[in-house]
Amino acid sequence: MKYLILALITTLLFSCSNPLDKTIFTPLTVEQLKQAIAEDSTFTDTYKYTSLVVDSLLKSEIDKVKWLDLTYQRLHDYVNFIDDTAHFNKVYSRLKIEWDSIYGPNLNLVDSLSEYWSKYEYDNSIDRYLFVEPVELYKERYTYSNEN
Repeated sequence: MKYLILALITTLLFSCSNPLDKTIFTPLTVEQLKQAIAEDSTFTDTYKYTSLVVDSLLKSEIDKVKWLDLTYQRLHDYVNFIDDTAHFNKVYSRLKIEWDSIYGPNLNLVDSLSEYWSKYEYDNSIDRYLFVEPVELYKERYTYSNEN
């Protein structure tokens, strides 16, 4: 009886596993893909991008070894994190405040530096102080013979 219960629990655990816990080098079946898209419709773009990268860029065995632990679920979680504007808008606003406190709200400092060095380059250009003009072009022609 114990073995029957253990077998049922094991079967239940394996049947409830996430189909996206596969490495990206193993293609998903149509049913697994359908289930993943039904759970999250944004997985479509992630799967298209993953298929493109795996088919075109990750062809060598060295690349495959490097990315072997990457699963569809981890990649999809990463893509969702990157697309999370609510999180990154807070980060961008905090960084903008920090930038403005250090460098000021305007970029006039950068423009003035650019103008300063452009003027410096023009004022100290060698063309303003030295003009080289060739007076005569001297050509000497050599003739060689194979007579030894």
